[in-house]
This record gives sequence, C-alpha cells and structure tokens, in this order.
Amino acid sequence: MAIISDYEEDQTDTKPSSSSSSRTPPKTATFTATFDPQNPIRIVEGVLDFLGKESDFLEKETAEKEIFAVVKKAVEEAKRKKAAEEAKVKAAEEAEVKAQSKRLKVEKEKEKKEKMDENENKEESAKGK
Repeated sequence: MAIISDYEEDQTDTKPSSSSSSRTPPKTATFTATFDPQNPIRIVEGVLDFLGKESDFLEKETAEKEIFAVVKKAVEEAKRKKAAEEAKVKAAEEAEVKAQSKRLKVEKEKEKKEKMDENENKEESAKGK
C-alpha cells in the first residue's frame, strides 16, 4: 500500500520587501510515498490528495483534461517501450535461429565432405589392391 509520509512546507523568511507588492512567496511542499506493486493506483490517489490539499490545481476547469493527458502519455509510452522490447527480443530470437541454421548447414557440408573424402580413400585403396 502506498504510504504518504508527512510532508513539510519549506520555510522561507518573509521579510517585507522594498517593493509595493504584498505577494507572499509560493510555498513549497514535499511529497513522499511508498509504492505497493499490489495496489499501484494508491500512489496516484495519494498524489491527487496531496495536490488537493497543497494547491488549487484540482479546482481548475482544465485539471481533469491535464491529468488525463499525462496518464494517456504515460500509457502510450509504456506500450511503446513494451513493443520495442518485444521487437528486440524477437530480433534476437530470429538472429539465434539464423545462426543455428547456419551452423547446421556448415556441419552438414562438413559431414558431406568427410563422406566424400572417405569414399575417395576407399576407392584409392581398392585400386591399389
């Protein structure tokens, strides 16, 4: 199960600045979680909870679309990586089959040559008698 640890806000000195702006510096929060492979969605839930508590991101009208776009991109990338890995494995297997086929062909040719040499030697021996 994903465990979200306590998160801390970075403390910054808020000394009055010489500018007339009354803006406060943005706060920074730390997010920590433990990934449980048996419940992977829990970490996503933790991130969304964290976003909801620490920012107004989820209140934006575009939040759902932005999150969906990130998820879609991640899924597509995972599929692309998996397909590339499968293609790499397939190419390696095909190369191995080709190499084995070549070795067998060389061995057969060698055996054929040896039999021919053996037959020639028998013929020469028969002629010599």
